[in-house]
Amino acid sequence: MSKRCNGEGTIYKHKSGMWCAQYSHKGKRYSVYAKTQAAVKAKLKEAVSKIDSGVDPKNEKLTFAEWLDYWLEVYAKPVVKTSTYVGYETAARLHIIPSIGKIKMCSLTTGVFQEFFNEKSAAGRADGKDGGLSAKTLRNIYNMLHLCLKSAVNDGVIVKNVIENVRLPKCEIKEERVLSIDEQDKLISAARTDKNISAFGIILLLFTGIRRGELLALQWRDVNFERRSVLVSKNLNRLPDFSGSVVKTKIMIGTTKTSTSRREIPLLDKIFDELLLYKEKQKKAMAAKGLLQTEDTYIIANRNFSAFEPKGFDNLVKRIERDGGIKSANIHSFRHTFATRCIESGMDILVVSHILGHAQASTTLNKYGHCLPDHKRDCIGKLDGLYLQSAKEDNING
Repeated sequence: MSKRCNGEGTIYKHKSGMWCAQYSHKGKRYSVYAKTQAAVKAKLKEAVSKIDSGVDPKNEKLTFAEWLDYWLEVYAKPVVKTSTYVGYETAARLHIIPSIGKIKMCSLTTGVFQEFFNEKSAAGRADGKDGGLSAKTLRNIYNMLHLCLKSAVNDGVIVKNVIENVRLPKCEIKEERVLSIDEQDKLISAARTDKNISAFGIILLLFTGIRRGELLALQWRDVNFERRSVLVSKNLNRLPDFSGSVVKTKIMIGTTKTSTSRREIPLLDKIFDELLLYKEKQKKAMAAKGLLQTEDTYIIANRNFSAFEPKGFDNLVKRIERDGGIKSANIHSFRHTFATRCIESGMDILVVSHILGHAQASTTLNKYGHCLPDHKRDCIGKLDGLYLQSAKEDNING
């Protein structure tokens, strides 16, 4: 026996003995079942209420893992850099899907994501070690999920972006390893005397502050011999290649980390002169192997004068650090050392920020503000003239 329920749908007793309620949305019919008429009316009311609030019934069974996989393939992969996509895919595979992937999209709440981030902050490492993910990693995952859910809202899969009110732990600014002047001198000496001429890359890192990938992507075409500068516009890394049926890794040359990371860096005259000597050394070494140095030749190249493997260059740096007696430092320490030396010498913070490729000077200040106490006192000292002039005028008027 059929019956209308306030015009919201049809309720009847199914041949299985269950009560069934049917309703329509966008030309398609949906059914809900319950043991009693009262229970099926409640389910029907809930279903209609969800439609009124913007939830499409076809998405009720869609899990977050299914949507995330779809978003990565359709919305993220075609538009983001490969390195960014690798970060997204890794976060989804190692952290997000195992924790909350089975939850239905219509059941996602702010609380679900707050608990997820709380858990990952306390004990979220995927390598089995104790401790949680860093605040920076959590922020990166949050930014990714925010974009993912924003697309879900735009597609009508969910009503609102429930992640917006999640609170993350604050990023603590840790003091980075900076080489002392003595350590820097020892490292430079070890690099200059090493049998591998590509050790010159360490000197370039120390006097430009560029990142490893930016260094390894430099070609001779990027050197402006008139202005004695280098143009940083590319980044080299070994990344997974998702273009084939089997995911393999390969050396990839992409754009710099951000648009502001594209920059021209002037070289000290002595460093530029050393670069010219290095160019001649490389040219002779290539000629000995029957190769011709061109503007496409990588400045810091491997023994075959092709792109240097990032890990291979890391190993070269570690060996030279050992030779120079340098402990607990890495390639990123060279960038911090360069920035610290710049600030210690009184260089304008905006100039330092531009050379480092930071989007904002505040980023530079947050990272290297600890280097500024003496510089700030020197700047305050420049107001002495104003005080003395004011005191002199007061004495005259008095």
